[in-house]
Amino acid sequence: LAASEDTVYLAADEEVVALDLVSGAESWGYPVEPDKQEFGPFFATPLVDKGVVNVAGYGDGEVYALTRERGTEQWTVETGAGIVEGPASVGSSIVVGNNDGAVFVIDQETRDKRLILQVDEAIWATPRVDEANDRVYVAAMDHNLYAVELATGEQAWVYDAGGALVGTPALNDGVVYAGTLTSKFFAIDAETGSELWQIETEGWV
Repeated sequence: LAASEDTVYLAADEEVVALDLVSGAESWGYPVEPDKQEFGPFFATPLVDKGVVNVAGYGDGEVYALTRERGTEQWTVETGAGIVEGPASVGSSIVVGNNDGAVFVIDQETRDKRLILQVDEAIWATPRVDEANDRVYVAAMDHNLYAVELATGEQAWVYDAGGALVGTPALNDGVVYAGTLTSKFFAIDAETGSELWQIETEGWV
């Protein structure tokens, strides 16, 4: 689910629908005939940004841009593998990872796709963008948290978390926070990648 102004956008199964936030009435659905077209399935949270709704398909690995008003398809970009969680916004572009461990920056105006990170395991989390430092933090199933320069794709640092990371990292005041499926939660200095502290939890994060 993603909400913006008076509309909530739901991506589920093979369809994306826009609902009135007050009444629940459906404004539009995409595709128009979901039973007759092969889309999705949609697992990822939609991203409402710059007048469009970006949704990502798990089955086809494509990112779709739909108009907010009518759900009309503006463009699609293929990433080559299924997408579990949705993109993040940065400037005129979006950043998205896929099941093949690839992270792409997609220009929403030109549709150009640029690979900035390739790892050995899947990316299940939305990348966390740090616009102030032109950097993105990527949580991966290969047990690593990556800090990647958006402009060049250069890795600023890599932190071994000791377990698979499936949730989007949080960023606040120069600190990146993330947790693992091995029941750990930690804080990392965003500039250097040094661990500030770590705690054990009673279950998966």
